[in-house]
This record gives sequence, C-alpha cells and structure tokens, in this order.
Amino acid sequence: MSMDLGSVRLARLNKLMTVFLAYQYIPRNDLMDMVNIVSVRMLQRDISYLKEEFNVNIEYDFKHRAYKCTNPGHFVLNLNFDIFEKAALHIAFDLYEKVMSDTACNIQSAALKLKRFIGEREEVIPDDSNPHSPVSNHIQSYKKILKFLDKMDNKSK
Repeated sequence: MSMDLGSVRLARLNKLMTVFLAYQYIPRNDLMDMVNIVSVRMLQRDISYLKEEFNVNIEYDFKHRAYKCTNPGHFVLNLNFDIFEKAALHIAFDLYEKVMSDTACNIQSAALKLKRFIGEREEVIPDDSNPHSPVSNHIQSYKKILKFLDKMDNKSK
C-alpha cells in the first residue's frame, strides 16, 4: 500500500474516522454517503489503509449488516477547531495545570498541619477517655480528613 497521503485522502480518512467514532454501527451505503466515497473499492482501500498504517480495527458485523470500529488505533483526528475554540482549550488547560499544582501544594500543607494537630492532641487524650467526647470526635474527623488528603496527594503524584 502506498504511503502517499494527499490532502484529499487525508480529509476523507478524517471524515471516515469521525463517522466511525460517532456511530456504533454504520451501514456501508450510509457510510459512503456521509463520507462522499463514490465506490465500494475506494471504501475498502481506505479501510485497509487505516488498518495497515494506523492500526485501526474496523470490522463488518454481519448481524447488524454494518461496519463497526472496535479500536481507533493511533489515527489522530483533525477536529477543525476555530481560533476561539483553540484559545478556550488553551486557557482551560493552563487553568487546570495551575489549579492542580496549587491544589497539590495546599493538600500537602493541610495534611502536615493536621498531622501535627492530631499528634499533639492524641498524646493529651487518655486511652480510657469517652469516645463520644467533643475532642475525641474532632480527632476522629481529622483522621478521616487526613486519610482523604493522603489519597488526594497520592493521586496528584
């Protein structure tokens, strides 16, 4: 199979993959109409190309009498974002990175404070103290929060 990938074919492959990812099953005639493929042979060549070059797994399901993409392989769709969509995504990713890095620092700081607080208070509380006392309840609550913060900290690493 030729490695040549002209702009017309690339656009057609992109449309083809967009349709495969949008529909669980797509009958051949509907697929050809949606992608503007004029012959069955062209469809077969494009599907073969996607399989060979991008490891896309496309199967024909006889029960549904339709094609199905079971694995998109490593084909990268051109999503045709306009300038505003690109800018919005860029801002969103920047904000996400900033919030997540700040959140990770805040989680570590809060966990350290709670560990110190719990450590200081546990030494003061005798073992036979009332488990329903306000101090004991706070310690148990703080331990639960600390366990949660430890989980969050491990996820951020």
